[in-house]
This record gives sequence, structure tokens and C-alpha cells, in this order.
Amino acid sequence: MAFDRVQTGVLVSIVVIVAVLSGIVAGQHLARSGTETHLVPDTRASSGVVILDGVFNGDLTGRLEGNIRLVLGETPVEAGSGGAFKVPAGNFLMNRVQVVVPDGMKFVASKKGKYYYPVESSQARSLVPGNRVYFQDETSAQKAGYMKAK
Repeated sequence: MAFDRVQTGVLVSIVVIVAVLSGIVAGQHLARSGTETHLVPDTRASSGVVILDGVFNGDLTGRLEGNIRLVLGETPVEAGSGGAFKVPAGNFLMNRVQVVVPDGMKFVASKKGKYYYPVESSQARSLVPGNRVYFQDETSAQKAGYMKAK
């Protein structure tokens, strides 16, 4: 049976109402049964936390709370007063993509494109890794429907 948006919305609303009512009934039952809830302090050893505020004017900013060390790349981050830090975001924000070309493949094309390129060309390096199609020779690329790039 197909539902339209209104029917689906009504069904979702009914499910939510039933879930809420079930929770209320269960809560009332527990209250009558004498079950008590006690809050106890958290006595576990505290863990250190890194809080990243964001990148502002090319600097990654944040603070370190607790016993913790932060290393970006190979550079330890030194926190100032209150655990605050500010470091150049530089290499931290670089998107490094490593593409492994299968052995023997000399040409590549995009599944979404019309042209093929030598695997070492700048055009080939700009292709999205997930869209790449490899060929051993130009004839194979052309048989697959690709044209030689200019």
C-alpha cells in the first residue's frame, strides 16, 4: 500500500505519541513500585579533552583540559594560560590525496568525462579518485569511448 506525505506524517505522529505515552505509563509504574533514583558523583579518573574552537585567520584555536598532550603532525602544541592554544592551521588543513595507479596502466579517464589522459599528466592528477578508469594503452581507452585530450 502506498502512502503519500500526509499519510506518512500522520503515521509518524501516531508512533511518536504512542512512544511518549508508553514512557509516561512506564514512569508512573516505576514511581508506584518504590524504585528510587540516586545521583552519585563521578569518581572515575578524569580524561584529558581537546576542544577545537575552529580556524580563525589561518590559525587553529582551542584549549586543552586535563592531563593531555596534543601533537599536530610532528609538532607538539604548547598551551598557554587556561590551556588555550593557537597554532597555524597550514598543513593541518591540506587535503592530501594519494592515488595508487594499478601496475601497467598508462592512461586514465573519468567515468563522468569524455577524454583520457596520460596517468602522469596534471589533468589526470585532478580527476576524482573514485571516478577513475585506467587503460594500458590508447587503443583500449578509445574502444571504451574516450577521446584523446588536447
